[in-house]
Amino acid sequence: MQRSFMLKKREESGYVQKKFSEVEDMEKFESVLTEDIKKIRAQIDDISKDYLELQKRFDKAEKEYLEAKVELFTKGEEKDRLVETLRGIIENCESEKAKKLSQLLSKFEIKSKFMIENKAENK
Repeated sequence: MQRSFMLKKREESGYVQKKFSEVEDMEKFESVLTEDIKKIRAQIDDISKDYLELQKRFDKAEKEYLEAKVELFTKGEEKDRLVETLRGIIENCESEKAKKLSQLLSKFEIKSKFMIENKAENK
């Protein structure tokens, strides 16, 4: 009986040792896991800060882009309007020149006819 009791005690002791070993392994695993989680959380915090800064930079660049796009469109319209104004002025000037030239040619033609008629009469 004593032998049986000793065997049982030894088995229980082995079982307890095995369980303590398993608990130690679990504690080591949890410790490593906890450290990994801390590192990952720190990385997430760093990346979140970087992300927020980049988002601000992006928003600023996007705002500047949109403002430049509107200004470009406005300046394009203004340029087109000025080109049309210039075209109108040039057309008016050319029309006035043509009109004056026509008047001068008419006067010159009248004078030429008058001179030809006077020469014919004087002969």
